[in-house]
Amino acid sequence: MKRTNKSKFFYNLKKEIKIILVAQVLILIVLFTFLYFYPGRYRGLSRISKISNGVYTPKETKIDSLSLSLSSKPQGTLKVKIKPKLSVFVLVDGKKRKIVTTKKKVGEMLKEAGIGLLAKDRVLPNLSTPLYEGMFIKVIRVRTKVVTSKVSLPPKTIIRRTKSIPKGKRKIIRAGKEGILKKKFLIFYKDGRETKRKVIAKKIIKEPINKIVAKGEGVKRLVSSKEMKVKKVLSMIATAYAPFHCGGSKDGRTHTGLPVGKGIVAVDPKVIPLGTRLYIPGYGYALAGDIGSAIKGNRIDLGVDDYQEADAFEKKRIKVYVLE
Repeated sequence: MKRTNKSKFFYNLKKEIKIILVAQVLILIVLFTFLYFYPGRYRGLSRISKISNGVYTPKETKIDSLSLSLSSKPQGTLKVKIKPKLSVFVLVDGKKRKIVTTKKKVGEMLKEAGIGLLAKDRVLPNLSTPLYEGMFIKVIRVRTKVVTSKVSLPPKTIIRRTKSIPKGKRKIIRAGKEGILKKKFLIFYKDGRETKRKVIAKKIIKEPINKIVAKGEGVKRLVSSKEMKVKKVLSMIATAYAPFHCGGSKDGRTHTGLPVGKGIVAVDPKVIPLGTRLYIPGYGYALAGDIGSAIKGNRIDLGVDDYQEADAFEKKRIKVYVLE
């Protein structure tokens, strides 16, 4: 009975030893695995350490932050590079922002701060400028917009000279009318304020109607129908002459200094005194204002505006009304 109990004791002891050994082996495996994949003793060093001859030594790696407790004693040499922080000021979208950064250049700082830029935006100073403490940066938002508008197109005034109207007088032959012009503008804005406007296209929607004005170049009428009081009626042989032609003077002026043209006639002063007002059917009112070497007795030379009219005039007998 005693032998049986002793046998059981050793049997159980052996079994417990085996269990302990297996447990130790498992612990070693777990520990080795942990040390192999997580060689650093501290979490903050886990990504910057390496194994060298069984000793964990840190290697140089860029990290955003490092956390170590006061009791931490990492093996090997730990190199830590500290980048100084800069405070800069950015004026963007109408607001002034203070930005603390470790970046070195303007472009890098703006990207880090989440300040987006479009192709036409301007940055002063430029993106490659190195940063310094207290630096002021301005972001100018440049935008463009296409706008279409309709504007009135004023008519032109066309002057037509005519001797059928007394000199100095004007007469509207046709009234003008405005047209419509469609313009397309490219407008430039800086920070929401218009700085430039450029016409990029034009199109006439409605053509303007030009105004036509007749300008008088003829002799001023000296008498009117109301003033016509006949003193006597003469039967005379009529011819015609024009300025500088058909007996007209070289300077285009009459003997009395008046311009040669319609409304001025040459007479014999012995028959019709110079300055006498006349009315001739088919010709109109006239003034005896010129003389001629061939105009003698009952001859009268009618002034006209151009050579063609004078040349086409046929010599004929007419009635001349001498007015008071």
